[in-house]
Amino acid sequence: MAFLHSDAIDQHFAERRRLGRLISALLQAPAIPGFGIDEDPAIIVDGDALTVVGHEAAAIVDESELTYDNFNKLSEDESIAVCDIKLHILSQGF
Repeated sequence: MAFLHSDAIDQHFAERRRLGRLISALLQAPAIPGFGIDEDPAIIVDGDALTVVGHEAAAIVDESELTYDNFNKLSEDESIAVCDIKLHILSQGF
């Protein structure tokens, strides 16, 4: 996982099922967007505009409207719970 400015980027996202990992990273750094990309797609960011290029989709995780999480209260046998996280799956050209 890499961090670029104030964004979190996770690679091999869908093929390695890394949604939980990206959400956990975002909960440690509130109010930053998270991007999940695989080997083929890329995202081009120009100001506030984002374009997906490549044959697969890219994911954007937005926690700006998060209303609840138990991340900092978890015991070893508990699973993470989050409410009101947005997940966007964008294909080429979007």
